[in-house]
Amino acid sequence: LEEGKGEICSMTLPYNTAWESCALKDVNFPKGTLVISLIREGELTIPNGSTVLHAGDELVAVAEDKSRKALRKVLGELRR
Repeated sequence: LEEGKGEICSMTLPYNTAWESCALKDVNFPKGTLVISLIREGELTIPNGSTVLHAGDELVAVAEDKSRKALRKVLGELRR
């Protein structure tokens, strides 16, 4: 997007995600990122803050170039 300043990226939450059963609004997303869709069991939805996340969910987000790595790190967090 816009000469490499942003990107649409996708990530599937791992089976042992730290975000299991958490609302989207409770995830500390990095500045410059926005989740624009969620795909669960083949169904696409447009999420809102109360959307509850589950392992296997594919999140599609738009991210500024400087925020992309931080977004992947947050979404890749595992349960302890």
